[in-house]
Amino acid sequence: MAWTSATCQGALGLGYYHASPVEDSDRKLTSDPLTQEERADLAHFAEQPAARHGCGAPAALPS
Repeated sequence: MAWTSATCQGALGLGYYHASPVEDSDRKLTSDPLTQEERADLAHFAEQPAARHGCGAPAALPS
């Protein structure tokens, strides 16, 4: 699983956003990591709910 997080207000203090292979897929992100486009999609996905819930910007995803 690939993930990022954002600091948020409230009881938990963190928002987690993750990407994982679709169900019944043989893909393993350890041997077949996210592409640049997939990392950009995850970052874009994380930014929207983080902003909506008053969280900070999500942490940068590693290359």
